[in-house]
Amino acid sequence: MNESEFALKIQFLENSFSTSQKEYVALNLALVALIFPVKDSSGSKMLAPFQQVAYFIQKCVEDQPIENWGEFAVKLVDCAEPLNFAFEIWRVLHPKSDGGSRPNVLSEEAFSKVSERLYQRCKAKFTLDQLYEEIEDSYFRYLLEIGSRIERDRIKEEMKLWLEEDNNNFLKLLYAFSQTTHSYSGGKHGGKTYKSNFSETFYRLLEKVVDINFFYSMSLELFGDQSDFEPTSDRDELSDEQLVGWFQRVHLKKAIGEVIQDDINTDS
Repeated sequence: MNESEFALKIQFLENSFSTSQKEYVALNLALVALIFPVKDSSGSKMLAPFQQVAYFIQKCVEDQPIENWGEFAVKLVDCAEPLNFAFEIWRVLHPKSDGGSRPNVLSEEAFSKVSERLYQRCKAKFTLDQLYEEIEDSYFRYLLEIGSRIERDRIKEEMKLWLEEDNNNFLKLLYAFSQTTHSYSGGKHGGKTYKSNFSETFYRLLEKVVDINFFYSMSLELFGDQSDFEPTSDRDELSDEQLVGWFQRVHLKKAIGEVIQDDINTDS
């Protein structure tokens, strides 16, 4: 039995484990998650073995006494390897991970403690450069979002210094706060992964972790004014210039809206 077959089979064995056995199994799976493929045979990440094991661990958490859920979840994100898997566990335990279609696994208070422990683990062991290389860019976004809630002013200062250290970090941050699309039309050779969207939702998240005016100024310095880009789809592959242009359009729209609101407040 290979790793992919194991990840599938263990789903069907869930009810054969006792509550205490599930705790033991979940902790040990978290420790060896590196062996599980992050993509299936078609190149898809959805329900690949890596994700299947994370969902199995989520069920193991739910089977524990409810008063132990938070503490158990903290143990899981603290020991999970690789770090990407710690973030995947964090993601499936997120109160809004399913769009609100089922009851929360963790309370907001318990989840905050899990988030803080994951953040502390990352900051204690890695620099921002190392983290960007170590984890997927969406997980890098999650990390910065957690940081913006724990130490908002400090995270903005750190991001400004990080951006000033290397111009390449501008695109790294923009990539982290934009939509990744996986196209599976590549046949037996797998699909393609690319950036396809920068929405106002991403903008609101981004401005919580970086001085947004500084970031906009940096975009002009590195790429010029690309704000005339007019997106026609949120699924098509974007060039770097188009992605920057989409950000600039959203930023200018927000800036104009704030000026108009200020005028209204002044007149009233």
